[in-house]
Amino acid sequence: AQVGDLTGAGFFLPAIAAATAAGDLAQARAWLAELETTEAGDPNTQLARAALERAAGNPAAARASLDRALATWAKADADHLPLLRARRLAAQLDGGP
Repeated sequence: AQVGDLTGAGFFLPAIAAATAAGDLAQARAWLAELETTEAGDPNTQLARAALERAAGNPAAARASLDRALATWAKADADHLPLLRARRLAAQLDGGP
């Protein structure tokens, strides 16, 4: 994505996260669908889907997307920020804080 590109992950991932956090799940799903046209296999996209599915009350779907992201990051540095976010979400899905 280029600087100022409002069509790629640089726009959609934070927008999806903000809409999910605000409870605007319909808008988050619309942006996620758009992102998935080009970035469906990206672990960051999978993490966004997992967070959205958790917020929507779909823990099984959240876990499936999260597991795909975690598998991709299996050899990532332990302090890789998206990996840390994924592990925090996994803990939440497992009943943690």
